[in-house]
Amino acid sequence: MLRLLAALLLLFAAPAWAQNSSAPQTAPAATAKMLAEREAALTARATAIEKSEADLVLRKEIIEARAALDDAGHARLQVIGIWLSALIGLFGIAITIAVLVLSLRAERAAVAAAKNEVSSEKGAIEALVRDARVLVESIKVQESEASKIIAGLKPGEKPATEAERQIVEDAASLARKKPPAERTLDDLRALLVDSFDKADWQAMRDHARALLYLHGADPEAAAVGLFNLAYAYGELNRPADEIVTYDELITRFGTSNDPTLGERVAKALFNKAVALGRQGKPDDEIAAYDVVIARFGTNNDPALCAQVAMALFNKGVALHLQGKFDATIATYDDVIARFGASDDPVLREQVAMVSFNKGFALGLQDKPDVAIATYDELIARYGSSEDPALRGPLARALVNKGVILTQQNKSDDAIAAYDDVIARFAASDNPALREQVAQALVNKGVALRQQGKSGEAIVNYDDVIARFGTSDLPMLGNLVAKALNCKAVTLRQLGQLANAIAIYDDVIARFGTSDEPALRQQVADAFFNKSCAFAIQGQVMETIATLQLWAERTGKFDCDKVKTDTDFDLIRTDPAFVAFMAEMGCAPVHPG
Repeated sequence: MLRLLAALLLLFAAPAWAQNSSAPQTAPAATAKMLAEREAALTARATAIEKSEADLVLRKEIIEARAALDDAGHARLQVIGIWLSALIGLFGIAITIAVLVLSLRAERAAVAAAKNEVSSEKGAIEALVRDARVLVESIKVQESEASKIIAGLKPGEKPATEAERQIVEDAASLARKKPPAERTLDDLRALLVDSFDKADWQAMRDHARALLYLHGADPEAAAVGLFNLAYAYGELNRPADEIVTYDELITRFGTSNDPTLGERVAKALFNKAVALGRQGKPDDEIAAYDVVIARFGTNNDPALCAQVAMALFNKGVALHLQGKFDATIATYDDVIARFGASDDPVLREQVAMVSFNKGFALGLQDKPDVAIATYDELIARYGSSEDPALRGPLARALVNKGVILTQQNKSDDAIAAYDDVIARFAASDNPALREQVAQALVNKGVALRQQGKSGEAIVNYDDVIARFGTSDLPMLGNLVAKALNCKAVTLRQLGQLANAIAIYDDVIARFGTSDEPALRQQVADAFFNKSCAFAIQGQVMETIATLQLWAERTGKFDCDKVKTDTDFDLIRTDPAFVAFMAEMGCAPVHPG
C-alpha cells in the first residue's frame, strides 16, 4: 500500500518536473526563486538523512538488547524482539514516506506531524528496550539465586523451603527453553534437582547423561552427573547399572583430596551398600559399609562423619536381620563411642536411633535390665531436646521401657513411663509422635486392667478413641481399633456382654472394609471375641454365624483356637455346635 502511494506520488509529480525543466528562464527573479526552492528541498533531504542516521543508532541499540536477551536464554523475550522489529519496520517506512513527502514539497504541517510521530515511536521503543534490560537482569538474579541454592545441597538433598523449591523450579523451566546443546552446568544442575524433587527418574537420568556429555571434563561436574545417574538407575529398578555407575564414580575420584569429591565418594559407597542390600546380598552390603568406615572413619569433616555414622547404623541393622545380635550391639556401641558427645544435629540423630535399636536388640536377647538402662541413657542424653529428629526415638524408648516394665510385672513403673510419653508429646501434631501417644494410652489401659482398675482402663481407651478416632492414618486407625477391642474385652470381664458386643460391632463397622493387614487382624479379633460373648450367653446360632464371619475374614477356620478357648464350654456339646465344628473339619472334643 505504501509502495503504491509512493509510486502514485512520483507519477503525479512527473509533469511538474517536466514543466520546470522546459520552462524558459528569462527573469533573474524567477531564477532566484527556483534556487531558493531547491535549497529548501536539499535542507529537507539533509534533515531526513539525519533522522535516518538516528534510526540506525536506535537499530543498533535494539540489536544489542536482543543479543543480551538471547544470552539470558529467556524465550519469552522473543515476542518483544519481534514486536521491536515490527515497530522498527514501521518506523523506517514512516521515515521513507516523510522523505518522499519532503521531496515532493509537502506542506510544513505534514512534516511536523511526521516528526512528532517518529519521536513518539522512538520513545515507545526506548521504553521497551529499558523494560527488556530490566527483565534480563531479573533473569540473571534468579539464575544466580538458584545456583546458590543448588550448590548448598548435599547429595540426595532437596530444597529446604517452598520458596527455594520454587526458585529452582523456575530456573529449571528457563533451562528447558534453551536448546539442549546450549545448557550450562547450572542449567543442568537445576534440571537434576527439579527432577529429583518431582521423582521424575527418567528425566533425572537423561539430564545426568547430558551433563556428563556436555560438562564431563570438569571433575565436580562429572561427580555430580555420575551420582545422579546412579541414583536414577536405582529408582528405575536397574540395580546392576546403578552399582556400575557408583563404582565408576568411586574409581575416578576415590583418591581425591577435594572435600566435596570425598563426600560424593562416601555417599556413593553408602548408596552402593544399600543397593546391594536390596539385591539380597547382606554380606556384600556389610562389606561396602566397612569400606566407608575404613576410608573415612578418622576424618573430622562433619559431612563425612555423618556418612560413617549412617554406615555403622545400617551395618548394625543388617547384622540384626542376620540374627547376629552381639555383633549388632557392638556396632551400635561403636556409633555411640564415636559420636555420643557430638553437637552436630545429624550425628545426634544417628546416636539416638542407634541407642533405641540397641535397647530393642537387648530386649530380644532377653536382657531386660540392660535394655532399660540403654533406654534411660537415651532419655538422659536427649530428654530435654526440642529437636524433632530426636523426639521420635525418645518417645519410642519410653514406650518400649514401659512394655518391658509391664512384662516384669512392674505396672506402676510402666504406667509412669507411659505417662511421661503422654505428658511430653500429647500436644504434638507430628504423626509419628501421635502414634506413640496412642500406643502409650493403649498400653497404660492394659496395665491398669492388669491392676484390676477396669474403670481407669476404659477411660484410657476412650481417650484414644476421642483423640484419634477420626484419623485417616493407618497406624492410628489400628490403635483406635485396638483400644475399642481392649475396651470390649474389659466390659466383657465386667459382665457387660451387650455393651461389649456393641463395641465389637463398632470395630467391624469402622474398619471392616480396610485392606490394611493390621486393621484386618483387629476386625478378625472383633469377630472372634464377639462369638465368645455369644457363646458365654448360650446363643449357639449367633455364635456359629459370627465364627463363620471370622473364618471368612482370616481365610481359614482355626479349630485349635476354638477347641481350647473356655468361652465356648457352655455350648461345646450342643448338637448344632458339634455339627458346625465337624463341618469345619474339627475333630470332636472328648471330655477328660
